[in-house]
Amino acid sequence: MHYLRTLLSSAARELREIGTNPWLAITGIVMPLIWVALTIFVMGEGLMRSLPVGLADEDLSSASRETAMQLEAIPSVRFVRYGSAAAAGDDLASGKLYGLIVFPKNWSADCEAGRPSSAIEVHLNKTYYAIATVLEFDIKSALASISLERLAAKSSAAGAGARGASERLFTLRSDALLAGNSNFNYSAYLLATLIPGMLSLAAILTLVGVYTRDVRLGTLRDATRGGTLPITAILLGRTLPWAAIFGLEILLYVLWFTGIAGWPAAGSSALLAAGALLFILAFAAFPLLATALAPSWILAMSAAICYCAPIFPYTGFSYPLESMDAAARVLADIFPLTWLLKLHAAEVAIGAPFAAKAKFLAILAALVLVPGALGLLVWRLKLPRLLAAEAQRSAETLPDEAPVEGFFSVGLAAIRRALLNRDTFLIFSGAIAFYLVFYAWPYANQTLTQIPAAIVDLDRSALSRRLITELDACPALSIKAVETNPAAARALYEAQAVSGVITIDQNFERDLLSGKRSAVSLTASGTFPVKGRALQAAMMGVVQNLTAAVAAGNLLRAGADTETVLKIASSPVSFTAENRFNTISGYATYIVPFVVPIILQAVLLTGIALSVGG
Repeated sequence: MHYLRTLLSSAARELREIGTNPWLAITGIVMPLIWVALTIFVMGEGLMRSLPVGLADEDLSSASRETAMQLEAIPSVRFVRYGSAAAAGDDLASGKLYGLIVFPKNWSADCEAGRPSSAIEVHLNKTYYAIATVLEFDIKSALASISLERLAAKSSAAGAGARGASERLFTLRSDALLAGNSNFNYSAYLLATLIPGMLSLAAILTLVGVYTRDVRLGTLRDATRGGTLPITAILLGRTLPWAAIFGLEILLYVLWFTGIAGWPAAGSSALLAAGALLFILAFAAFPLLATALAPSWILAMSAAICYCAPIFPYTGFSYPLESMDAAARVLADIFPLTWLLKLHAAEVAIGAPFAAKAKFLAILAALVLVPGALGLLVWRLKLPRLLAAEAQRSAETLPDEAPVEGFFSVGLAAIRRALLNRDTFLIFSGAIAFYLVFYAWPYANQTLTQIPAAIVDLDRSALSRRLITELDACPALSIKAVETNPAAARALYEAQAVSGVITIDQNFERDLLSGKRSAVSLTASGTFPVKGRALQAAMMGVVQNLTAAVAAGNLLRAGADTETVLKIASSPVSFTAENRFNTISGYATYIVPFVVPIILQAVLLTGIALSVGG
């Protein structure tokens, strides 16, 4: 009962502190809500629409005009017309254009003659990686669709009236579903990471200050009545109001996301809410451990920021975990946001059964219990030493600092205080180096590779096996299983052992060769659309190549001559893509230059504030 009374009394005192300390209420409650509201406002509808793309039609043919009209129908594209590619170059370099499409001279004539020497040029400003990637996918998808349409038309014309004409009029589709985010909405994609991330940062910073308040102010002896009150009860009592505040905020986020925002959960919103509460509690538990182990509150604050602020790359939301090196993947597993996103995918996008979600909930619970229990234990062991240090400080008379006057004198004094003080020196020097390496590490491999996928082969034919072999050869894919039972592949998908499932229709080979409609389809989680789009792009490329090969074989069987078949097999709408200003299309090349100034600014601001006021 004594322990419970101490805990409840501590919680009541913390509530009074929140009510009487406007600064604490503003920084701990109001500001996080403002961050969240501004982020939602900035995201808008979350769809990339009417992005400026240059169009230079140097061919000036009816075919180029028709193709340009078809491309202009893409919702993400708004053409800005130029007389030549050279005229658009400066605008592409300055960022006024995110891409440039060029129809070179004699393009249509070369296409009609089957000469592959002339191709549509697609230039993408990969400095703006996310935007350029959306444009790349949309433009390539449209060009591939146009190419297949014209391939079918040419095939039909070549065999008109000949035996087997129906064989040439096949249709092979590559369909894709990003479950929970079918139209690649950036709000659904980014806010699922950013909002919990912002709330966790607010929680961890607030609670470091709350747990170290008495140590900073020299009131630890009064708070514990000379060490007679259990420090663990005091700390847990202080946690309760803040856990309730941030817990309520993240519950409101879950209700907003799955209700008002229009992305209903395919599974249980209640389980997602439970996971979100565990997520917040994890950011109450880690400050307990950090403040117990760190020799000063400033270093505890630094450790808390290191644990929370730069972890977004490690969640897999912007760059797949499977594309990271093994050490980065291991590190990702200690961050609560990684597991909240997996739970979010299971509930909102996949609709997985409870058995598949229990693992994520259990890990989130462990990230609460383990650091929380260790932190309380160390605090209890550390209390006598803290009380002794406080008594010693109160008995000492600190010398008055000599007054410093003048702009340059004050500046030099601040620099000396920053560089010669243990805590602020680590902030200024060590933290900057740590953040820069830590943040860039997940992107070291630069490109998307080894995204796990399962294949359901309902046809089990020579052609379906050929398709599987070509898919397996794609660097972006890692085929983890080839199943004939859709339920087996679905179980892997629900457990998130694979990122997507590619299904080959039954009678795939027979339908293609007889001119009937057939499809290869992909199902992937919309919580991680970067992986889904990569799987879709790889599948689309393989399907396009297979389509051309099957069309050529059908034409030969129908009696067309070899020269005609070779001419038609040359893609009617061939294109080449060039990545500008980020030639390797690398993630680190794109994101690190943007993040470095932000990291420097944030760390320097923190260090300056601590050197002046700490």
